[in-house]
Amino acid sequence: MPLVREINASKVRAKKDLLRGFPVEQQRVFLREVTERLGFDYGRGRIDVSLHPFCSGTGADVRMTTRFNPDEPLDSLFSAIHETGHGLYEQGLRREVAGTALGMHAGMGAHESQSRLWENQVARSRGFWRFFEPRFRKLFPEQTDNVSSDDLYLAINAVEPTLIRVDADEVTYNLHIILRFELEQRLFSGALAVADLPAAWRESCRELIGLVPDSDRTGVLQDVHWSDGSFGYFPSYCLGNMFAAQLWYRARSRCVRSSKRISRAAISRGCSTGSAKTCTRTVAATI
Repeated sequence: MPLVREINASKVRAKKDLLRGFPVEQQRVFLREVTERLGFDYGRGRIDVSLHPFCSGTGADVRMTTRFNPDEPLDSLFSAIHETGHGLYEQGLRREVAGTALGMHAGMGAHESQSRLWENQVARSRGFWRFFEPRFRKLFPEQTDNVSSDDLYLAINAVEPTLIRVDADEVTYNLHIILRFELEQRLFSGALAVADLPAAWRESCRELIGLVPDSDRTGVLQDVHWSDGSFGYFPSYCLGNMFAAQLWYRARSRCVRSSKRISRAAISRGCSTGSAKTCTRTVAATI
């Protein structure tokens, strides 16, 4: 893809192997503090560990998961923030109308817009890290001692092709969705047999992402969706990305100091409470 090639050719690149040796327990503490500050109510939900991050349940009982790797601290954090976006949406639905159309989400595209908005537009922003970076450094003093704020920001917003969809950056993420959707179309049209799916995946991955998985674990079996019958779901992520961009643009146009509020008071207080409810109401009204 021309845009991907242009970005990959840039001389401004995140440093590889910059963030290593981050103890899991401190990661748990940090992501708990972050997700609570985003507004997640742990009196009506919890977060645990699984191989593949997910969120399920209702606003009265939200169950989220993430995964931990000492050498990939941003993976656990951004996975948790993504799932928190889902959880916040469920917890934000009106409980007094639960079980009716008014108490249900507006479709999975809207649902994914919330997870992707918090994960990308908010949590990868300068304002977000101006607020959370001091705490991050306090929890991981040795690991961040030689990491500048600019290097950390570049690592958070690194663009680099990956085999794993949930680890993909904002530039290449939708390519992962195209790969899956095109294979689904071929499966249901009869042009592709299930037995040939792993090989077709590897070839499509090579064409779109520029990488080839060395096992089905990092290829066709990496997602839970097809195993539970959720065919046709993947485009919801792409729609969610587009919705999130539009919602964030609208929110910023109505709440011009949103980035300053994020850096000063961290999101839930900056755009969800008191006189600043305009941001949240603007987004909610659009959904």
